[in-house]
Amino acid sequence: MVSKAEEKKETPLGKEMHAMNDAYKAMRREKDPVKGAEEAREAQAAVLKCLQELPSTVSEIADPDAKAKASVKYRTMIAKLYISFCEIEDAYMAKDLAKAEQLIGSLREAKKEGHDAFMEDE
Repeated sequence: MVSKAEEKKETPLGKEMHAMNDAYKAMRREKDPVKGAEEAREAQAAVLKCLQELPSTVSEIADPDAKAKASVKYRTMIAKLYISFCEIEDAYMAKDLAKAEQLIGSLREAKKEGHDAFMEDE
């Protein structure tokens, strides 16, 4: 949900998106429920910080109504992502690795949707 240029500049949003992505990748490989739950909490912390930022594609919108609408869309997507990471943590805590894996896999589409909506074309 952040442009490559923002990642290179290491904006606050880029930094948190990177941290969230690292936790996401770690969860995809994790078989230890305790470690998986820890990774989910790390992702949750990053998501909460992302909620306080806006992608540059939103910040740079000149029309106030369009900017407000895009801001709401971004915050809604981020909030849903937070809930997903909470559900993943819950699955790990229940030692239900199959459910955790399924939930983690479902994030792929959300990631694509967010990138499509908020990343600048390269």
